[in-house]
Amino acid sequence: MNTISQITIILILVTAIIFGSEQKSDTEELSHNNLINAIPEKDIDYGCGCAYFLKSEGTPIVFISDMEFENAIMNINGMTVNIIPEHIDDIPNNAKVGDKFLQRYNYKNIKLIFENIIKSVCTPDDEGCEDVKFDSRLTIEDGIKDEVYQVQGHCGC
Repeated sequence: MNTISQITIILILVTAIIFGSEQKSDTEELSHNNLINAIPEKDIDYGCGCAYFLKSEGTPIVFISDMEFENAIMNINGMTVNIIPEHIDDIPNNAKVGDKFLQRYNYKNIKLIFENIIKSVCTPDDEGCEDVKFDSRLTIEDGIKDEVYQVQGHCGC
């Protein structure tokens, strides 16, 4: 077999491996090997507040808080726990798409950092609207390894 044939076969095999591999489901992406996991349904109190979803609304919830991001819970190392706010930027009253805000929390030796960019706000003429949605990067640092997730945030009633 000549070199070109060998390279062609290798490229075909690599392509088959890359494109043939299964996409992880949302629940597989949050396995018990990760520092965070989906908050169990029994621990979720629906109503006014804020939440972060793994990818988009309807996927596993990884964070819940009140509207001010103060009383927050996450599932860390398999346990639903209260996380402690260190720094929280308020969402501006006149927030615009593209505005940024930051939140930092800790739980024991674990640091949790949410970097947020607002992607949707209420229109001024919609008086009943109370929703703000944002794309976020969640970085989790525990001194041994860092985990980074792209999550979707939502505050409202």
